[in-house]
Amino acid sequence: MSEPEDTSEEPVAWNPLTPGGVASFANAPLGQLLQTQGAIAFLTWLVFMFYLSQSWSPAVDQTIERIPIGSQLSGGRLHLPGSPQFKLSDNRFVGITRTSRDAPDSIADIKVRLLTNHWQVSTLFGYVALPYPTGDYRFKRDELSPRWGAWKTAIIPAVAAAATICVWLSWIMLAAVYSWPIRVIVFFRDKLTMKLGSWKLCSAALLPGALLMSAAILMYTLGRMPVAGLSLAFALHFVVGWVYIASGAIALPLLPDAAQVKGNPFTKDKKKKKRGRNPFRKK
Repeated sequence: MSEPEDTSEEPVAWNPLTPGGVASFANAPLGQLLQTQGAIAFLTWLVFMFYLSQSWSPAVDQTIERIPIGSQLSGGRLHLPGSPQFKLSDNRFVGITRTSRDAPDSIADIKVRLLTNHWQVSTLFGYVALPYPTGDYRFKRDELSPRWGAWKTAIIPAVAAAATICVWLSWIMLAAVYSWPIRVIVFFRDKLTMKLGSWKLCSAALLPGALLMSAAILMYTLGRMPVAGLSLAFALHFVVGWVYIASGAIALPLLPDAAQVKGNPFTKDKKKKKRGRNPFRKK
């Protein structure tokens, strides 16, 4: 049996940055994994908050300050008085523009284009068109500015928390998928794991990739990495998880019965016979 319910000694697991540390989570209590995930999730939440405060928050501030007087949304159509093409917000992260279909794009990495019947969000990977709400709304600068100023200190942490929860759920789901081949390897290689050991190993193995992605987002926000580098880091953090899963499975200890059999028993007998023929050995 390759997955016993308990062992005589439960290891202390806290370091998911080495293969041996990842392997230790397989036989450690579930609470140790949750504590480590919680610490890394907290760092992820801080990074998300920093990104939002540097990108979307200034974009919304500028948009409210530049919105024309008399703007309204009625029947799923946007009415903005003035020029058909103008920038509501434009930084290197997010650009919000009121523009026609053939107008030049913003230089921002995320482009929000406000058209008459719908709005578009464009990124490096393409764009998506979304409809406006069908209700009637009037945009008054003197009303929107104080409301946003009062609520943004709560909205930014809430959005960052929602993104962090999605990341944590992705750890759970990906670990459930990756654990199936690991369970097969554990069974045939006589490796020692406790209950849910394969899933815990895979969950811990995903954490180094999460740290890599958080560092990439931080570097991108600080202007030390372009959006193409951020996309590359996103793909690479999956590979890092796979490497840690494989190396962690190799680093798992053997079952006690399997660990007692070491080397070739016939070779041992042969060595014993040779030692018995030593004429200089005292009887």
